[in-house]
Amino acid sequence: MKVMLLLDSSGFGGIESHVLQLALMLHQRRVNVEVMFYRQYPQHPLYARLAQAGICYRFAQGSVKLIRQAMMACTADDTVHAHGYKASIVARLLRMGCACRVVTTFHAGETGDWKVRSYELLNRRTARLSENLAVSEAIRSRLGARCRVMRNFIETTSIGARSEPPPQAGLRFAFVGRLSEEKGLDRYLQLSRLFPEHQWHVFGDGPQQQSLQAAPHCIYHGAVPSMQAYWAGIDVLIMPSRQEGLPMAAIEALAHGTLVIATQVGQLADLVDRRFLVPESQWQQMPVLIDMMAGWQPAMWRELQHQARLRVEQAFSADALWTQYRSIYRYQPDNACAAKAMTV
Repeated sequence: MKVMLLLDSSGFGGIESHVLQLALMLHQRRVNVEVMFYRQYPQHPLYARLAQAGICYRFAQGSVKLIRQAMMACTADDTVHAHGYKASIVARLLRMGCACRVVTTFHAGETGDWKVRSYELLNRRTARLSENLAVSEAIRSRLGARCRVMRNFIETTSIGARSEPPPQAGLRFAFVGRLSEEKGLDRYLQLSRLFPEHQWHVFGDGPQQQSLQAAPHCIYHGAVPSMQAYWAGIDVLIMPSRQEGLPMAAIEALAHGTLVIATQVGQLADLVDRRFLVPESQWQQMPVLIDMMAGWQPAMWRELQHQARLRVEQAFSADALWTQYRSIYRYQPDNACAAKAMTV
């Protein structure tokens, strides 16, 4: 039995983070897993992360024919699991005559521009040709009955408990994600101007990157290949999003003891403490939460950080989701991947 994760990726975002965590979950449980990229892009951080973990990956070099050959080589026990609209559409259209099962995951919580909307429309129209998963109920509801919700997750076994409360000189806030309207970068910058006594960090890139020129007080890190080294220096992740699914950044933050303030969109209410959620249309309530946090004693921080990590371990970790994915892939523990990175 083998699982092939298929995607087209030129950068590192929510889908890439999800695929990495899924590949790690399978590899660590001795499932034969490989990742196939539709194209190869220079200096893509996901390649190095997969190689470091010993996970097989290869490239189709933009060739539908090579993807077809890989799918034809699969058996009835194998699963091709596609992520993102391009890979999902291709996998469904190529499944005719292939013995393998095709599963796709719908990640997008935002509608995007006309081009993205067109692709997503085709993605939904072809969904009847595959088994389908969605990372949030809001996304699933647009697809109908032929879809089930499978929440995002992360591997938590290597994450240690956070030992230090925030510094007394001021809190350290962060925006992590695409620098775009649907993610609410403009709202984050407004909040930063209200509280100059705190640190304000920005991680990511996107169409609104130029707006940071008017916010010299923000520390801009650009798009980083992993947030692993940064979470310990961030006290609160702020997500003032207009649209979301279930963002991986929020799960990672909580697992590392970084608290989250967010708008109540997508599936965030299942993850984030309700005390730190505000209605999307009333995001201006966030300064009240920031003021409250600034007055906490270290004991309060430690207790909430512990609760955040416990919540992720219980419901948003690889251990918590493994039983469901094992059922989806119909996994029988009889083989393992001789993990080695390769190209076609």
